[in-house]
Amino acid sequence: LRFLFFDAGFVDAPCSGPGPLARKPELNFRLSPEQLKAVSTVQKAILDSIWHSLLPGGLVFYSTCALDSPENELQIRRFASLHTGASIESMRTYFPDSPGQDSLFLAVVRKDT
Repeated sequence: LRFLFFDAGFVDAPCSGPGPLARKPELNFRLSPEQLKAVSTVQKAILDSIWHSLLPGGLVFYSTCALDSPENELQIRRFASLHTGASIESMRTYFPDSPGQDSLFLAVVRKDT
């Protein structure tokens, strides 16, 4: 079995974010607390998986359309605290400039070792 290793990876994580709600408010999208926990667990699993395939010095780009900290800042801070050599390069939430646009959270984490 051969493993592939990468200099960078991009995670467009599943999230509780409104996604297309700005364009389709009739969807009235809501998740239960149990569903939110399940989404967070999937996000964690994806981050853990990509981390093991990342070369030292590599970058993980993590994004969601969620506006909630548990899926964004807290998820990334938790991840960095549990992985030796993980350093957070940046974290930022981008808010829409115009009606009909989506929000975006983006974090960059470097694998130092």
